[in-house]
Amino acid sequence: MRKLTVAGWLLGLLCANCINSLSAVEDYTAPEIQATGWYNSDGVSLKSLRGKFVVLEFWATWCGPCARSIPHMIELNNKYKDKGLVIIGLTDEPKENIKTFVESHGMNYIIGAGSNTSNVYGIQGIPHVYVVNQEGELIWSGHPSELDPVIAYLMAASTPEGKKRMDDGATVAAAQTNMTALDYPAAIGKLRGIMAGPGDSQAKTDAAEKLKAIEALAAQKMKEAAGKTSVEACKIYLEVALVYADSATADLARTEASKLLANPEVAAVFHSSMKSK
Repeated sequence: MRKLTVAGWLLGLLCANCINSLSAVEDYTAPEIQATGWYNSDGVSLKSLRGKFVVLEFWATWCGPCARSIPHMIELNNKYKDKGLVIIGLTDEPKENIKTFVESHGMNYIIGAGSNTSNVYGIQGIPHVYVVNQEGELIWSGHPSELDPVIAYLMAASTPEGKKRMDDGATVAAAQTNMTALDYPAAIGKLRGIMAGPGDSQAKTDAAEKLKAIEALAAQKMKEAAGKTSVEACKIYLEVALVYADSATADLARTEASKLLANPEVAAVFHSSMKSK
């Protein structure tokens, strides 16, 4: 089974309800939908909707929770239909059996009747929704009541500014991984890249905090030189310069080490101690 996309992974972090398994499909490519009759459309396919986000809702007229979700689905449709979102409700009931229900509930989004698509998707209970991204991949599954933050996130992330925020957030997360592995130079490079970007963002705030934390660690290590011999202090300064390379404290450490090594006696003892290792 193919791994989730980056967008899917981030949605998982955001909503804690990302798809972990899809027993009815071989990968995360959304299976094509089918219906024998349509309302609010002459008929659609997921292939024809590439480039848009699609919400697939599986429902039925006899389902009380489904009926209670309809106002919410109408609200989402009104809010996002002109921003690249298509909502499709699919039921296995015949078109003629749901006409009165659809009209009386003001269901203004696309409705597919006589559909067996729920079998393809392995639906066990309704109402249930799947979210399909612009590439036709399934990226989220859950109850209609949980859709709001998912759709809001997708709509924001689909803009150039939103994509940059998403990319910057992933970069900050990667920098944290570097920090955990004690690879501070790599972390500093990523974080400074975020800080060099235009405007203000949460990623910049997070990057600034992490850079501050790295500088604090380096400064704490520098304090260990206090009370040490010149040779031992020099070793500590050079360790800081190496481990925390590219930090402001590393620059200070190199300067302090250079001052100590400018003394011929200290330099001789230092080099002798290093050779003995």
